[in-house]
Amino acid sequence: ATYALVQARYRLSAAQAAAFVRVVILRRNTCVLGPAGSGKHYVMRTIADCVARALRDDPGAVAIVAPTDATAYLSATELVPALTLVDFFNLQRTARSVGAPRVVGSQRASDDELAFGLAGFRADLERSGAPRGLPTAVIDEHTRARLCAVRLLVLTEASLLCAETLQLIHEALCFARCSRAPFGAVTVLVSADFFAGAPATTTAMTATTAR
Repeated sequence: ATYALVQARYRLSAAQAAAFVRVVILRRNTCVLGPAGSGKHYVMRTIADCVARALRDDPGAVAIVAPTDATAYLSATELVPALTLVDFFNLQRTARSVGAPRVVGSQRASDDELAFGLAGFRADLERSGAPRGLPTAVIDEHTRARLCAVRLLVLTEASLLCAETLQLIHEALCFARCSRAPFGAVTVLVSADFFAGAPATTTAMTATTAR
């Protein structure tokens, strides 16, 4: 009966209604798969807006995160803006090697200091010609507050993300929320088409982060 009501209310297919129930009612991590035109973005936006309305007194409870500016622009909803992965997790290029910690803490206090520090960090890398390392999540107080507030994280176009990046997302959420649960006990909705193309490598993501 619940599935039928969800289908009728939000005009979803049976599979889309099942995803809706898993995320909104059961709060289970869920992956919505399908080729272009199958309705992935529609069901993702429907779920995000429904949860945002239910948690309207809890700012930042729903976050939509995309790999690039273009996918973020296309993924935003009426109620929930979308951010890039780089912006949401404050990813910075570091000289770390494979196996080094993916997440570090930061005590930078203000937006101006954060912007200056990030710009200076990138400029120093460009001038020094140092090898471009792997992306690292820098958990300053602003990023920590953002990650602690989120209750539903929607990852769009996740087929563009490699395993290293997904592990970084998990570790950043756990670090910020002081939790050992998967993704820091945040409900995660993943939208992907794994037949669309190969995932971006960490090297490619580092280049994207630099832009």
